[in-house]
Amino acid sequence: MSSALSTYVPRLLPLRMPRVCVAVTGTDPGELVDKAESLVRDNPFLEFRLDYLPKPGLALPKIRSFFEIYPHAVVIATCRRTASGMYVL
Repeated sequence: MSSALSTYVPRLLPLRMPRVCVAVTGTDPGELVDKAESLVRDNPFLEFRLDYLPKPGLALPKIRSFFEIYPHAVVIATCRRTASGMYVL
């Protein structure tokens, strides 16, 4: 078994999740995670909108750190195309 697979720990969804997923946006990865940290205390169901960032891939290490600090959070990350409702600057 590879080391990547041996460190994987499945996360089960909580039995009762909030009804509303809060979208989190930012102009850079730091701002995105800062906003998420202020929101997660009141609602642990968050959507990281990566399409608001100029380079969405750069946010992945920050999001991974966010998961380590807030393991109870349920988070989805989206990167929408313009035709699907992406934010255009």
